[in-house]
Order: sequence, then C-alpha cells, then structure tokens
Amino acid sequence: MKNKPNQPKANPVAPAKTTNAAASSASTSEPSKRLLALPAKKLDRFWGQVSKTDRCWNWTGHKNGPEPGREHGIIRVNGKEVRVHRLSYMIHIGPIPDGYFVCHRCDNALCVNPAHLFVGTHNDNMADMVQKRRSTWGSRNPNAKLNDNIASKMKEMLSRGIKQGTIAAEFGVSPSLISHLSRGKIWRHV
Repeated sequence: MKNKPNQPKANPVAPAKTTNAAASSASTSEPSKRLLALPAKKLDRFWGQVSKTDRCWNWTGHKNGPEPGREHGIIRVNGKEVRVHRLSYMIHIGPIPDGYFVCHRCDNALCVNPAHLFVGTHNDNMADMVQKRRSTWGSRNPNAKLNDNIASKMKEMLSRGIKQGTIAAEFGVSPSLISHLSRGKIWRHV
C-alpha cells in the first residue's frame, strides 16, 4: 500500500513488541532490555562503530550529509539506510512516531547517546535550533546581501521617513528587501 502524498513514510525498522517491564527499563543497553529486536551481529556492528566519551557517544562509522559537522551517521538495516541516532533511539527508548524527528540535545549530529536524544516535530526541531542560536540568520547566512551595520543604517533611514525605493537604490538591493526589513521579517536582531 502506497503512502498518501502528505503522509510521512513509516519507519524502515520495525520495533519489537515490548512488555511494560521492557518499556520501563528502556534506558539501559542490556540486550534483554532493548526495545528494538536486531540480530546480535547487527548490534555488534553498531556498537563497534560507537566511541563513548564522558558526554556523547560518537558514531565513527559511515556518514552522509551536506558537509563535515552537519553529517549524520548511517547504517543499513533491513536493506535500508537508517540514521544511527534514530536507530539508537529505537533500541533504547522505543518506536518513533510517524512524522517525528529524533533531535539532539547536545547538537552533535553524530551522537547516539539516548540521554541526548528526544523526539519532536519539524517545528520543535526548528525552535530548538533558533533557541540555541544555530540558525543562519543575519550576517551568519552565507547568502546574506547585508551585514549588521548596513541593516542598521537602512532601519535608521526608514525611521527618518526616507522612502523604501530610495533606500533600495542607494544600497543596490531590491525594494522587497527593504519592505521585509521595515516589517521586521528580516534583520530583527539589529
């Protein structure tokens, strides 16, 4: 049966059915207490690629992602690539609701420590990113046309009543950029 276009896809790894006793001790990593049934060989392969530190349990195996530092660890399970932090969550905590993300409290994409993982929606993940100031806003955005000083000058000109088109022409930017600036849609921090 195909997923409907707006419905999230099901998890590629099916969690094992658990009893209440297993669910209450989900934070342990003892094989008998796991919430996801994986063959011992697959678990050995997983743990063989984890380097535990005082804080994070870092994945040292295969990675994919847009660039170093933003990549996620991956492993193949049941013929599908699975991000290892999601697999760790399913092993230690339980199933991931469809459409939810497994987010990192530690902001280390390679961490598989279940104490550092939590489930949330896309909006939860974005709010966490903004709260921790990891988003690329303002001059931190590599595609930014302005910097803090120029945005501040533009806002000062707007406060003096100078027309948006005049400001746009003076700085060589589009009038829509000035409109967004005046309405607080961009560069709110200056």
